[in-house]
Amino acid sequence: MRILLLSYYFPHINVVSSDRTFSWAECLSKYHSITVVTRHFANGQKGSWSQLLVQDQSEIEIKKGERYDVHYLPSKRHSLYQFKYMSAPTGILSSLSHLFLNATGNLNSESDAHRSFYRYAERLCSQNEYDLIIVSSPPLNMIKLGAYLSSKFRIKLQVDMRDLWHNDELKEHMSLPLNVRILNSIKRYYVHRWIQQADLITTVSEPIAEFIHKFSGKKCSTIRNGFNEQLYANKNEIRKFNAFSILFSGTYYPAQDLSIFSNGFNLFYQRLENASSVNVILLGVNSIPLVSHRLKSNLPTDVIIEYERKTTTEAALIAMQSHVIVHCGWKGYKGIYTTKLFDFIASGANLMIAPGDGNVMDETVLSTNTGVIANSAEEVCDWLYQWYQVWVSNGSLESNRNEELIAQYSRTHQAERLKAIIDTEINNGN
Repeated sequence: MRILLLSYYFPHINVVSSDRTFSWAECLSKYHSITVVTRHFANGQKGSWSQLLVQDQSEIEIKKGERYDVHYLPSKRHSLYQFKYMSAPTGILSSLSHLFLNATGNLNSESDAHRSFYRYAERLCSQNEYDLIIVSSPPLNMIKLGAYLSSKFRIKLQVDMRDLWHNDELKEHMSLPLNVRILNSIKRYYVHRWIQQADLITTVSEPIAEFIHKFSGKKCSTIRNGFNEQLYANKNEIRKFNAFSILFSGTYYPAQDLSIFSNGFNLFYQRLENASSVNVILLGVNSIPLVSHRLKSNLPTDVIIEYERKTTTEAALIAMQSHVIVHCGWKGYKGIYTTKLFDFIASGANLMIAPGDGNVMDETVLSTNTGVIANSAEEVCDWLYQWYQVWVSNGSLESNRNEELIAQYSRTHQAERLKAIIDTEINNGN
């Protein structure tokens, strides 16, 4: 098969969504002919979330690899973005302009993959006989691009929806302001129309797959984000930090309740005889200042060790050196693993979900025997104190991890699952 893979995010930008499509290209290129189209990101390896919205006008660059080529394109936006008010978080002009863009089918226009890629992708499709186009969304306008190319050139289409247009669609009790409900209804209309062109739909979790199936009437398969097994291959040989180290890593959002951990940690801290032997490592948590300030202001300042965003390899090393990794579930939401969960279960550290989500995160941690769920400050305190006492006595923590199940969450395993699905549903088993 000849496959055209269109992804707004792809290495060199250091985000999980680029790791997902990269693992697909690496796997599928062993069996099929792959061409990747993506965009330039300046200083991509050190990329931050704010950088993802910055345009890059570098010239078209084609990097030829051993098994597949990657076409890096400059980024473009709608002409409205020449006006400064489009960057304002509030204001009547900004609100009306974004409403206009959405109403005319320009979804996620701040990351305009359709405008950036479609002329170039058109030319590729006219010059090559592709059997399948794969588009990875968000941005939602990538689905628009895939539907357009598939219809024009009569090429089969796989739509990968990593997220919905609004995560509150996955919430058990959704309550949104009127303006958000209006925007969501517009986005639902367009996504439903575009996705009808898809021959195969994939997403990251079973609850999201179920939602998309009910929404679109089409079958949706689950391919999880997974972890890079090479990063954690020698985790048992990595020396832990000297102090009992608790790691918070990645981006946290206002909807996540960090107070359960901070309150529980403070109870645990008060029980210690030698508090200097404990550290809380905050790694790359400053993406949303309001949330990171809330976390830091509720922890003792003398235990905090803070790092800015690290490369994937550096972050994996810190995770393997830590004794405990704390993550915060999306209480009341279905199907949100969060991007770092699979790296955390692969790291060898004890994992604490505080609070649990009562859904896929809890199920994954408990089934792999990689950690515990703590839904109250008292439970956080008790588990930390229990682990700390074991560490003081043994110099390490006990583990009964289900390594066979953990291995199934590797990106290689998940990409091989995708290959099997494509061969069955697109390539007729060939």
